[in-house]
Amino acid sequence: MVGGASRCGRSDGVSVPALHELHAGLEALDGAIDADDLSGAGDIMSAYDRQLRQYIEQTGQDAPLAGLRQLLGMQNALLSRMRDRQEALGDELRRDRRAVRASQAYAQVGVSL
Repeated sequence: MVGGASRCGRSDGVSVPALHELHAGLEALDGAIDADDLSGAGDIMSAYDRQLRQYIEQTGQDAPLAGLRQLLGMQNALLSRMRDRQEALGDELRRDRRAVRASQAYAQVGVSL
């Protein structure tokens, strides 16, 4: 396999993903997160994890270090975006809860007057 650019077969008949397919998996995960498709993102993440494990198992020490570093960089950037998104959703949820509590407090005050 030159630079991880093609699929390689295993003796057990299982096809090992190529490095570019791993990149495509991370790009698909990125797209699912952008679309707020959390269910799809979970499925993509599971498939990516399985493919990455197969790739590492098959290529071992022959895996191209530069390619793996690039994948790691993509993964880290994606994790950072996911954390940012999680924080933003948490902030939004807290604002919504405060608004509901304020609305309920105003309603109670209005009823008791």
